[in-house]
Amino acid sequence: MLLCLPASMWADNNDTLVVNRPQRVTVVTNDSLQKIIIHGRENDDDFVYRAGDKKRQL
Repeated sequence: MLLCLPASMWADNNDTLVVNRPQRVTVVTNDSLQKIIIHGRENDDDFVYRAGDKKRQL
């Protein structure tokens, strides 16, 4: 019976992101929104992460 469950039931709702050795972290906050942009990470200078922005890359 468990095999009939949708894949979303198995998803982990984790809201934590860990980026080791980021080159630059920018946090922009206004009245009701917060935007976080991370450039670079350990062994990956091209890494870009955006949260709270229309453009989001991993």
